[in-house]
Amino acid sequence: MSKKLVFVLMLLAMAAGFIGGVFGNQLVQAKANVQKVVNTQEIRLIDKQGVARASIDLTSKGDLYFALYDAKGKATESMLVTPGIIRASRKTAATVRKLDKMFSGFMPGK
Repeated sequence: MSKKLVFVLMLLAMAAGFIGGVFGNQLVQAKANVQKVVNTQEIRLIDKQGVARASIDLTSKGDLYFALYDAKGKATESMLVTPGIIRASRKTAATVRKLDKMFSGFMPGK
């Protein structure tokens, strides 16, 4: 092969690589359809064996219900989250911050 032919083949290979890199995404890959909202009645997390380990659900009143399950799929812990509990937790957190601020000079290590 002559040097001129080798040079032309190298240029063609580089041009093909450049064109493939620039236009590859448009030619080969279809654009993914991203779903921004998921509508569901219940979310259930399962392990590799298919056993439920946690769930998030809504009660008939619209309150959140969280549950944790053991390795056999039996509910071991659960929590109901209502607007009243959220309001109470906000008040509790605000009270704790106020108490922390009041006693910050008296507490050791502060």
